[in-house]
Amino acid sequence: MGRHERRTEIARFRREASRHNLTTFLVAADVNLSRWPLLSSGVAYWRSMIAIRKPFCPSCRRNYSSDAREGAFLLSRPQDVPSAVTVSCFCDRCFDTLTLPEVERHCTRILRVIIPNGVLEPLPARDMVVDRFKEEARPCQRP
Repeated sequence: MGRHERRTEIARFRREASRHNLTTFLVAADVNLSRWPLLSSGVAYWRSMIAIRKPFCPSCRRNYSSDAREGAFLLSRPQDVPSAVTVSCFCDRCFDTLTLPEVERHCTRILRVIIPNGVLEPLPARDMVVDRFKEEARPCQRP
């Protein structure tokens, strides 16, 4: 997949997201997402495209096609759009060592590609994010 296709996908998602707030999820990579088919299929697609897209950790820039291992996924989807999800992934090293404010800063930077000047509501305690997937979500709202 080339640069043009990636930009086309981002533009399409941005159009959908511009009409809605984003619901975001920060989920440990080993969490079973089978109860949430859209999120599960988004992660599966992301994993299937590693060799083609060569994604990297948003914090340290390690590449998943070479040496990075998954630590936690940042998933976002426009509210009221049942078929769209974006996936970013923190590597295991960064997710284990970054503080919660650092993770939030990277998440905000990633999501502002979709919604410029968007803000995140506060994350729950780190243990809640890492240990279990909660059905409550945090929208990325426009200021």
